[in-house]
Amino acid sequence: MEAKSGSPAEVTIVARNGEPLEDPAFLHIALLDDADRTAAEEIVREILAGASEFVSDFLAVDPVDRFRTGAL
Repeated sequence: MEAKSGSPAEVTIVARNGEPLEDPAFLHIALLDDADRTAAEEIVREILAGASEFVSDFLAVDPVDRFRTGAL
């Protein structure tokens, strides 16, 4: 978030089991006072739109190797 917006943020995403991560049940973005909330929400939605690709990449790596090497 900070790399794209220039402002740090804390993002909480809650998704229901079996539902797409791209459309979470709850999304909370904690920003600094002067940050642009609309821009932050757009950035998060853009990132979530690619979530299925991230999940596929994440699951393709052996968990033991991921633990040992930190590889993704």
